[in-house]
Amino acid sequence: MFPKVHVLREQDKLVELVDPRLGTYYNREEAMAMIQIGILCTSQVSSERPSMSTVVSILEGSSTVNVEKLLEAFFNKGSEKDNESVRAMKKHYAMINEEEMNMLDQTISTDGPFTSSSTSTANASDLYPLKPDSAYWNCRAV
Repeated sequence: MFPKVHVLREQDKLVELVDPRLGTYYNREEAMAMIQIGILCTSQVSSERPSMSTVVSILEGSSTVNVEKLLEAFFNKGSEKDNESVRAMKKHYAMINEEEMNMLDQTISTDGPFTSSSTSTANASDLYPLKPDSAYWNCRAV
């Protein structure tokens, strides 16, 4: 969703995020303010998100905060952070993948015979003893 928002913002088409089922039955300025505040509230860095009281003040119209300037600063920072966060995410997932592979290797190496001389003598009859008088066999044609 966020890359789409970034593209729509660059094209000055954020209004396209409004639910089309509303038709024209909404206040465009209010909708844009809510969209912009929503974008600011979804920052990955918690210190960059506005406080709840700031959001309420902006929505009530009693705040002097210029949401558009905040949004511009947010997206300008975002482009630098995007590259950094992508590198960090790649490193994080590579580390997770390596850990999973190590765990898989350990699981594979501990499954099965522990020495080369051990052999399995179990067969199906050892694992599942046959009871010829069970109801299961009465229903089957042998």
